[in-house]
Amino acid sequence: EKEWQKALLELTAIEERDKSAEIQLYLGECYENLKRPLSAFRAYAAAGQLDPNSALAFLKLGDLLYELNEFPEARDAYERALALDTTGSILNRQLVRKLADKAASLASSSSASKERK
Repeated sequence: EKEWQKALLELTAIEERDKSAEIQLYLGECYENLKRPLSAFRAYAAAGQLDPNSALAFLKLGDLLYELNEFPEARDAYERALALDTTGSILNRQLVRKLADKAASLASSSSASKERK
């Protein structure tokens, strides 16, 4: 954990002069490893805004949202990642497709159970 704290301090200093998507991805990873999902979400979302063509940013966002049981949003992020990397040069498209489908399935069963209540 100390290594992640140290990395976070260094990245935060770099972020002040370098507002790149890449730095946001590294920050998100630090926050995830420090069990700070809200901060990780903000960093991954910022990476997607700074580089709207970053399949990796949307994959990381999808993974985090899936982990947080935010299935509709996770599905959307995975679908965006798949749309951005049509050749599979960045993503394992088969795995991301499975995750997107599973998130869609969980999203629909979650919304169906809410409607029954």
